[in-house]
Amino acid sequence: MSARNQRCTVILTRFDVPHHFLELDVIHLRPLFRLRIERIPHRASLRPRAAALDKLVVRLLFDKHARTGAACRHNLIYWRYQDYVGVGPGAHGRFADFGPGGDTKRATRRTSGPENWLSQVEEQGHGTVETAVVTGQDRVEEALMMGLRLAEGIDRMLFQSVAGADPVEALGEAKLAPLVAAGFLEIDPAHLKATPAGRQRLNALLERLIA
Repeated sequence: MSARNQRCTVILTRFDVPHHFLELDVIHLRPLFRLRIERIPHRASLRPRAAALDKLVVRLLFDKHARTGAACRHNLIYWRYQDYVGVGPGAHGRFADFGPGGDTKRATRRTSGPENWLSQVEEQGHGTVETAVVTGQDRVEEALMMGLRLAEGIDRMLFQSVAGADPVEALGEAKLAPLVAAGFLEIDPAHLKATPAGRQRLNALLERLIA
């Protein structure tokens, strides 16, 4: 059995979870947030465990688990929607494209599988199998989906420089006001960010924002 399919136990005390830790069976440790609970005890006894799990998931999905100033710069490039070039097998890239259509993002994808990638590079001089231009609202939505994963939130000035629009103006008050009132988003002159409650429900939050 490969390491990918082996069942492993994650002890949540390693993530500063209280002593009544959960033991979770993990099918695939990469990414680690793909967890599932195998044994479900009585509902009342799940409450403190659910709170511990919420804390773990937030720390895994967002940069909050990094010490201040120690967040991975490599990952921050993705989450801030800055430029990166994918080179190896299956790699994706996003980078500014200052072509005839103006300031846009170019999305690229390399062929999957080392053997296929190597063959294509030898035959064609590159491993690219797909390229597209990301413009307008698509660009805003991609940047939004990445940026709200940061505990610091979206830097509105940086967002405008990489996505071509201010996130608050692009989304509009009709979408934002109810989510702010419900305690899921915070807005100030410099940032748009999900609150702790919003980060725990980020998929649902994003569905409201990009619908």
